Amino acid sequence: MNYYMRVLITVIFVMAIIGVAFLWGFIAKKFEKRYIALVQSKKGKLLILLGAYLIQSALVVILSFQFRTFIIDTLFVFSFIISGIAWLYSYFRTYSVNQQKVINKQYGGDYSVSEIKVFKLALNPFLIGIYSFSIIGIVVSFLYYLPYFF
Repeated sequence: MNYYMRVLITVIFVMAIIGVAFLWGFIAKKFEKRYIALVQSKKGKLLILLGAYLIQSALVVILSFQFRTFIIDTLFVFSFIISGIAWLYSYFRTYSVNQQKVINKQYGGDYSVSEIKVFKLALNPFLIGIYSFSIIGIVVSFLYYLPYFF
């Protein structure tokens, strides 16, 4: 029974992380549309960057206490997971747009549809916050455990 509870908690944890990634993307898109002047200013970009850091830091601390692990270990795993989720979300968004263009062109007869675009990661302040937090988390974890390797 204990094994099944751990599997269930792990599945719920992964689903929650994916849900948070989609929620972050949704909030960032809504925020960018509504407050375009604030987002374009340096203060707005810094505010979004700090907000991403605070949210991720809070999630690391909460998950660390929830699963009774060291914060540095949770930070290491969380950094890989959140950067992967952010990258996959951006990748599949481009993939689905391209797929819809091909379907419209083939079945709809709309030949004025623009070309298929190659995936290029478009960085906004929120994604920069996610990726920089992930890089910092991985480097800090590596430096913390470096004495164990020598």
